[in-house]
Amino acid sequence: MINFAFLGSYLAAMLFLRSQVITDQLQNFTESKRSCPNHPIGIHLVPSDYDVDVFYLDSTNGDDKFSGKWEFSDNVGGPFKTLSGAILGVRRGRRLNKRARLFVKQGVYHVNKRINLKAKDSNLEITGVRDSEGNRPLISGAMKISGRDFIPFSQTDRHTIYAAHFNGTCSSHVFIGGKRLVRARKPNLDRWTGADLTGSGPYLYMRDLLKSTKKCNIRGSGGYTQRHCPSENRWGFKFHEGDINPNWYRLTKGEILVFNAWTAERRVISHVDIEENSVHFQKKLRFPVGKHPNPSGFRFVVENIFEELDTIGEFYCDSDSQRFYIIPPDGALEQEDVYVAQTPVFILGRNVENLRFQDLSFKHSHDNHFSGYNGRPGLIQLENCDGIQFERCEFANIGYTGIFTNMVKNMEVTDCTFSDVGNIALTVEYNSDPTDEYAPRNIIVQQNTFVGCGVYSMYQPTCIHVKGVRNIVVSKNDVSMSSYAGIRVGWQKVFTKDYVTPGQYVFYVTENNVHHYGNGILNDFGGIYLSSNMQDCGIAQNMSICHIHALISNNTIHNSESYYYGAIGVYTDTAASSVSVTRNWIYKLADCAVNFHCGQNNIAVNNMIYHISPKRVFGVCNPSVGDDGRMPRQTMTFQHNVIYITNTAARLYGRGDFWVNSVPKVDWNNYFFKPSSYQQFTVFFSKTMAPSEWVENAGNDGNSVVADPLFKDLSGDDYRLTKSSPGFKQNIESVDLRYVVSYSGAC
Repeated sequence: MINFAFLGSYLAAMLFLRSQVITDQLQNFTESKRSCPNHPIGIHLVPSDYDVDVFYLDSTNGDDKFSGKWEFSDNVGGPFKTLSGAILGVRRGRRLNKRARLFVKQGVYHVNKRINLKAKDSNLEITGVRDSEGNRPLISGAMKISGRDFIPFSQTDRHTIYAAHFNGTCSSHVFIGGKRLVRARKPNLDRWTGADLTGSGPYLYMRDLLKSTKKCNIRGSGGYTQRHCPSENRWGFKFHEGDINPNWYRLTKGEILVFNAWTAERRVISHVDIEENSVHFQKKLRFPVGKHPNPSGFRFVVENIFEELDTIGEFYCDSDSQRFYIIPPDGALEQEDVYVAQTPVFILGRNVENLRFQDLSFKHSHDNHFSGYNGRPGLIQLENCDGIQFERCEFANIGYTGIFTNMVKNMEVTDCTFSDVGNIALTVEYNSDPTDEYAPRNIIVQQNTFVGCGVYSMYQPTCIHVKGVRNIVVSKNDVSMSSYAGIRVGWQKVFTKDYVTPGQYVFYVTENNVHHYGNGILNDFGGIYLSSNMQDCGIAQNMSICHIHALISNNTIHNSESYYYGAIGVYTDTAASSVSVTRNWIYKLADCAVNFHCGQNNIAVNNMIYHISPKRVFGVCNPSVGDDGRMPRQTMTFQHNVIYITNTAARLYGRGDFWVNSVPKVDWNNYFFKPSSYQQFTVFFSKTMAPSEWVENAGNDGNSVVADPLFKDLSGDDYRLTKSSPGFKQNIESVDLRYVVSYSGAC
């Protein structure tokens, strides 16, 4: 017998909405602004500090020959002058087994080479002393060119090119004031802001592949992917007349940014073949051009070409002539200096315990000319350490990674800001050995602000990437403006199903505001993106050891954009299992809200989903999880959610989604179609079943309802349910996450 309850609920919703009085289950919300502690100004000692050796660092009045034990200098002694000198001085001057505190007074401290911290530097606190306006001491890895040193060099059609002598090392990471400059490129950005993602368009487009076949060609006959592309296509491509000039000055210093699907790679030009209009690289690409035709769009950008220095915000560095060229905003050089990043790693700590950084600003790091999947170089790198704290610090204008830790336990990063990061702002790395003494556990990343990640390097960048074995907490952060993902979890050897007790997790990702990510550059990512490891769970498909144990709860995830596909809300990749996605607001995305890419014991429960995309709402398995088309057994639940659909092309599942063995459990949901469409309703739930079959044969959605959920304020992105919402009949709780949107991030 066919269950008509589900069908009837939709028809009834077309006629009227039946009101009902239900107890308001909304969370308490504090209307007043979250109070933030006052920034400490000046040097503060507390009575218990008698057992602490205190030292001082002053870039203006200090001297590394001093003992560092006096705040002010005189004929006898005074503070240290440089950070490297201070570390050595503290090491010499502290008492054995006593804590040491280094006060860093307001000023600029240049780090010209890496500072190494060892076990003997344990129990050290480095604290910045803010000035009366709250400014932190600045630790910089740049060589500064004074704005006054630039003089007019030449004139373009619209702008003046300025030049200055520069005898440092040319860098891809250059800043005027706090704004990132862009290497002279073709085509130009639409408008330079100083906070740009360098992978943003507009783009140039390839004319043809170096070698075409029936299965791999510029027409993209494979759509998403073309297999068996010749290896020759890793070495270059053919371009349209005029896009690349073989007579460019220092042609073999120029670079091509080539877009793939989930990555973009830079390659230095080897030579240009004039007869066939082809460009060739000095090093081959990871993927051949043509492998992913639609996701790549056959896009490219030319960078670091002197003749393309033609618009505001661009620069060119010529090591041969020792000249630095720039087109600055009007009047900028009169007020701002130019900073050319030189130092990739400021501090490297190994086997250090109880290390604390407070109220410091770290800026202007180099990428060491590396671009790839390694999280190094990090501005700060810590390995085999225990008891690390970062509080109220600023990380900005980063060439590659901000904080990189490998096998570090008991770490807190709180109330810090990360902005303009070339690759990943914060990486917690793990060697996949849970018995290791330093296997990451008790990692707290809380109440931080991340703006601008993957600004330069585009090998699946993100703002936060955490791995580990126990109690990894990412909470109350504001994450935005990434060229790929917002928060990444895993990409490691994970666990058995009983690794944790029921109700406990390894990873807790809660109360984060993740928004405006992807930005139309790459594909196949999530605002919160989780994965196991390919060997166990993609290739071998040993599902007994594919449980990541993650709670994704009370987050707001919104405003995503990919180039072609895959700007997902919560994405569990490569059969990652034991993931609970609950009580989130997921809205205004370019792709699905939740994608369980295979896996077991995954649930999406009590989420508020406002779906504007023409694509699927809920993604499941497809054969690409393995290397041979196989799919593992999957079990997943999608219940008690509100799904408000505004796009008539949207479906519950995508055309590439499949399931084997067990149909996902889908029930007790509150759907609504705006505009209302019976035709969409008849094809929405399953591409293989009519709605009645979906209910009767698959056993799904028999208890679901199609009715307006009555959100509090759609236009204001307030996804609480009103008291008369039909969602309460589905045992859906109203979730109030206004505080997450308003008050996440650093004070």
